[in-house]
Amino acid sequence: MPTDRLAAGLVLLLSLSSPCDAQLPDEGKPAPSAGIPSSPGRMTKSIKETWKDVKVAMLRPGRPGPETVNARRAIYELDDEGRSTTIPVVALVAPASGTSWVGPEQDLYLETETGIVGFHVLGGSLIWCESLLTSPGRGGGGRGVKGAQKEAPEIAADFERNVTGTDLRNAIHPVDRKDWEATVTRLRPAIKNPWMFTNGPLSSQGGTPKIVRAELAGKTVLLEMTDQTGEFQATVWVDIETRKVTKVEEGPWETFPKRL
Repeated sequence: MPTDRLAAGLVLLLSLSSPCDAQLPDEGKPAPSAGIPSSPGRMTKSIKETWKDVKVAMLRPGRPGPETVNARRAIYELDDEGRSTTIPVVALVAPASGTSWVGPEQDLYLETETGIVGFHVLGGSLIWCESLLTSPGRGGGGRGVKGAQKEAPEIAADFERNVTGTDLRNAIHPVDRKDWEATVTRLRPAIKNPWMFTNGPLSSQGGTPKIVRAELAGKTVLLEMTDQTGEFQATVWVDIETRKVTKVEEGPWETFPKRL
C-alpha cells in the first residue's frame, strides 16, 4: 500500500474517537501542586449522552498496526460545586484475551502483557491513561470490580456503579504532582524540530502532531508522526513501562524554512 494511503488510513482510524483534549493535562499548564488531597463526594458525575456502540483503534501484540475494535462510548458530565465539565468515556474488551479497559476516551489503546493502556497526543506530549476498573481478563491494571470475563456493556455498567466523579476527574488530571508526571511522555525536546508542534512552517500557533503509523513491539511502541501540514516527519520509540522516549528519527527540516 502506498505511504500516503497508509497514512490516510491510520489518521481515519484514529479519528474514530474524539478525546477530551481540553480537560487533559497540557505541557503549557503547571503540574498540580503536590500534597493537594482530592475531595471524595464533592465531585459528582452524571450521564449526559447514553452509551452507544463505536469503533476504536487498538494495537495488539503480533499485529502490524492498529486494528478496529468494538467499544461503547458515553458522555459524562462532572460537577464540582456548580462548575461542570463534559468527558467522553469509552469501555472496550480486547477480542482475543478478554482484557477490558474503561476510562476517558483516548487516541489509541495498547494491549500489553499486563493489560490495556490508552494514550492521546496533546501539544508536545503523550498523555497516558490506565483503566479505572480492574480487568478480569489477562493481566489488567487499575482498581475496582473483579470477576468473570465481561463484555463492553457490562464494563460500562460497572463503570456507572463503581467509578465516582472524583475518580474520573483524577484520571484526566491527577491531583498529585507525581501521579500527574507519570501520565506524561514529553515529545519535546526529544524531537528537535520545533515546527513539528505548530500549525505549519514559521507558524506562531501551537499544534498537535498527527500519528500516521503505529506499531507495538514487546514493551515498545513506535509512532510515526507529522506536523499539522504533513510537511515534517519524526518517528519516536517509547518504552511503555517507563513511558520515556528511547529513540527518535527525524526527517529533514530547517530552522527557518522558506515559505513556498
